[in-house]
Amino acid sequence: MRLWFRVHSGQIRYSHWWLAYLRLMEDAIRLSRLMDQLKRVVSLNFPSSCWMLAEIAQSGQNRGHVYLQLVEKDEEGEQLLAQASAVLWANRKSAIDQRLGSDCLAILQPGHSLRLLVKVDFHSVYGLKLVVEDVDLQFILGQMALRRRQMVDDLKSKGLLDLNRQQPMPAVLQRIAVITSPQAAGWQDFRQQLDNNPAGYRFQLTLFPAAMQGEAVETEVCRALEGIAVRAHDFDVAVLIRGGGSKTDLAWFDNQRIGETIAMMPLPVLTGIGHDVDETIADLVAWHSLKTPTAVAVWILEHQVAFESTLLDLARQIREAARHRLSEASFRIHEMTLRLHHNGRQRVEKEKWKMAQIKEQLVQGIQVRLTRAGDRLDHAESLIRQMDPAQQFARGYSMTLFQGRPLTDASVLAQGALLETVVAKGRITSRVEHYET
Repeated sequence: MRLWFRVHSGQIRYSHWWLAYLRLMEDAIRLSRLMDQLKRVVSLNFPSSCWMLAEIAQSGQNRGHVYLQLVEKDEEGEQLLAQASAVLWANRKSAIDQRLGSDCLAILQPGHSLRLLVKVDFHSVYGLKLVVEDVDLQFILGQMALRRRQMVDDLKSKGLLDLNRQQPMPAVLQRIAVITSPQAAGWQDFRQQLDNNPAGYRFQLTLFPAAMQGEAVETEVCRALEGIAVRAHDFDVAVLIRGGGSKTDLAWFDNQRIGETIAMMPLPVLTGIGHDVDETIADLVAWHSLKTPTAVAVWILEHQVAFESTLLDLARQIREAARHRLSEASFRIHEMTLRLHHNGRQRVEKEKWKMAQIKEQLVQGIQVRLTRAGDRLDHAESLIRQMDPAQQFARGYSMTLFQGRPLTDASVLAQGALLETVVAKGRITSRVEHYET
């Protein structure tokens, strides 16, 4: 059924649609009332602060206050299950910093899972907000240890954990690249320790400035390491140092990117981050880690002393070896002199004896040869005497000469030729009347 009320020239016109609108207005609740009811519900269900587990998605700071975006994800870490805003007021932050011993921003970083004491606050205008009143430090340390273990396993699987220790450490360390904050007390301690060393060693220190605390640590430390790597030929060793700090301060160096950059450095890297017991990822991958910057300086000085001691020991060994060799050579020379003197005397005596023997043999040989020669001469003389024409003549032989030469062939004679016959006593001249051949 439709009802019409018309207002025209003083008349009212209504429709059933207007009546429906009025009824809807009576059934609706105002936003302020709804927000007040929600505030009462929150107040009744959360009358006091409670502990809550959440992961930080975003973190920012303004005028000392820290604003957080908290999330909860599924087990695979892909699907978002819940999300809420939180704030840590400056006064509560100061209390936590004092109890922590450092700036709690080191742990209030995106990706960190925390156990927070929060007060659930609902404001009619600003909505739901979680006010952080405290942070469970033990839970944080446990989470840090878990993340650190995961990073160590990942570095080990990539073969980076011991990679930097394969770099050869030079025998002498003089050109040192230092990564630290110029305002850090550790930097001054490090320089003073090296500059005032009692041995008088000299060092060339090149500072690569980098933040040692806060969100810029990763970026600036890695940039410094990469800058040193480009100039690796200018340095003997790289050093990463900072002053002392709390356990959570070390979280800035439990960083996988820093660890990977150190591992792949072309120079050996020494760390002195300022802790007594715990080792950060930076310490684990470094060539050698020490507790403090001063300890790093002492280690470098001891390295120099060890090299100098090695040189001095080698010099001592060379001197001793030279003295020993000279002593041996002198002894051998003396021994050879004695041996030569003794052998020379024996050799002279032996040669004298040999010469006497040779002389005697020569005398005997000469005598034998003279005797033999005398015998031959006697024999020759005997033969000569036997063949002497006078001897033949004495036995009745004669020798006929023709023209002054002994005649041996009668055919050369002519009738009437004159011949001379020699006998033992005298000569006979004759003329050829007849001859036969």
